[in-house]
Amino acid sequence: MAKLGIVCFCLTLWQESFADSATSCISFDNYRQYVTDAWWVSDAALREHKQHQGIKSQVLVNKKPKLSDDLFPITGHALTKGDGDVLIFQRLFKGWAGISDTAYLTRITIAVPYHLKGKGSIQIKKNSDVTVFVTDGMPSFREFCMGYALKGTIEYVVYPSEKPSSDPSDDVFFSRLLHIDRGIKAQISLTASLVDSMGSLESKCGSCVFNADLVFNHGNMDLINNEIK
Repeated sequence: MAKLGIVCFCLTLWQESFADSATSCISFDNYRQYVTDAWWVSDAALREHKQHQGIKSQVLVNKKPKLSDDLFPITGHALTKGDGDVLIFQRLFKGWAGISDTAYLTRITIAVPYHLKGKGSIQIKKNSDVTVFVTDGMPSFREFCMGYALKGTIEYVVYPSEKPSSDPSDDVFFSRLLHIDRGIKAQISLTASLVDSMGSLESKCGSCVFNADLVFNHGNMDLINNEIK
């Protein structure tokens, strides 16, 4: 994967904060070197929006998805021009040096069909017009858990604000501390339903939670599409 010419500053936290038995969408270890990125793309939408709608309806009732391409867990994150904003979180382990097929990928794409402005809150529901697509697994083996958010909340602040009287604390955080002139800070708390993309009967996929405090850097759609191929 090509290295993007943007910098991402992320402070992440994953924990189980829901009353159900769901586990974290992201596992922890300290023996692999992960590359973590978070991007914000404006005037964008999911390229395979219609296909997502059909697959989402199957996944949310725990049915095996009918995929036309076994790479959809990756290519399904591709973007096209649209009327909204898209937030993408990615954590990638490129694999052990000298050992093939050991890469591991986690990607979460949040597609909002309108522009995020100022400060606000997004409520995620099963029938929400906001699509949260989750992929976790090993690209070399086409072995993924994939699915969609069932419920959750995203609290966000966009910098710079369109209003002249922007919060001075935002300027300190984004400009002086992170040294970026455009970005979105989001507190994310989601529960997702995942299924095995290959339809395995021994799947370890299921419900999982994703809790994070992230800063998304403004990115270029073409570069990001090249990154997520």
